[in-house]
Amino acid sequence: MQDYFRVGVIANTHGLRGQVKVYPTTDDVNRFKKLKSVYIDTGNNNYMEVHPQSVSFFKNMVIMGFKEFDNINQIEKFKGMDLLIDRENAIPLEEDEFYIADMINAPVYADNLDEIIAEILEKKKDAKNRRYRNRNKTKSENKFETTGTDISSSESSSVNTNVGNESVNSDSNDNITSDNSANNGNTSDTDNKLKQIGIISDIFDTGANFVIDVKTTVNILPKHILLPLIDECVLELNDTEKYVNVHIMKGLI
Repeated sequence: MQDYFRVGVIANTHGLRGQVKVYPTTDDVNRFKKLKSVYIDTGNNNYMEVHPQSVSFFKNMVIMGFKEFDNINQIEKFKGMDLLIDRENAIPLEEDEFYIADMINAPVYADNLDEIIAEILEKKKDAKNRRYRNRNKTKSENKFETTGTDISSSESSSVNTNVGNESVNSDSNDNITSDNSANNGNTSDTDNKLKQIGIISDIFDTGANFVIDVKTTVNILPKHILLPLIDECVLELNDTEKYVNVHIMKGLI
């Protein structure tokens, strides 16, 4: 359970009297006016408590001054650092709400991981075959242009190349079929079982809906997958036991 929650990031200094520009990460920017104290995350689990002295707003930024600082040289070193509050000062949760910070690093499980992996492998095989055919086509065209080989000879070379290409495709298909047949022998054991694909790296609001940023732990998957927090994709989000079950929709990878 997180003891601190980020409400903003110190983006830059403002003026010469120790004020800063804060990019807010909270849903309610007006809460900055009510804060009695905040913490600057200085790294290595060190938090410096400071006390807001002035709060104003400019465009999408919060301009803050603190009782502890009255000079730009005192505050400049904190640029880029997070501004935190403790759990006691967090906005109270309503029904079915949770703190995003509490779900960071929670495991994410998918009910269709095997299907997604099979699709990725198929796409990679198709891409490889396309590159192979294009390479052969280029060689055939270059031979005709540089040596003046007649059309019949060129066609003969092309036919032979294509036959070889089919042989490569056949070998690849045999390997994939073999792998799939091995899996199919255990379909009753693997179908519809949840398998971990990674952990939650972040949850953010796009305006249309919230999105879960998953840092994957399966090598063949992209390093990060963005999953919309909608019923069709997120089957269960358990903020008590800290895990998420998902169905990876087509087009998301």
